[in-house]
Amino acid sequence: MTIKTPKGAVKYKLLNVCAFTSTRKRMSVIVEDKEKKIWLMCKGADSVITERLSHASLNSEIFKETDRVVT
Repeated sequence: MTIKTPKGAVKYKLLNVCAFTSTRKRMSVIVEDKEKKIWLMCKGADSVITERLSHASLNSEIFKETDRVVT
């Protein structure tokens, strides 16, 4: 699979899909990059994803900016 990013297209090997459900309120994919690193990527409601972030992530500048934009 290929994902378009601001730095260009990035290719991943799709390993698994965890489908969206109304209970989980998110979907996830597990992918492998060209360096053989495994990544979990999630998409879901802001409130559901935010609940699962570590406290360190909540204090990061990138989170603060993202939260400002989406709220």
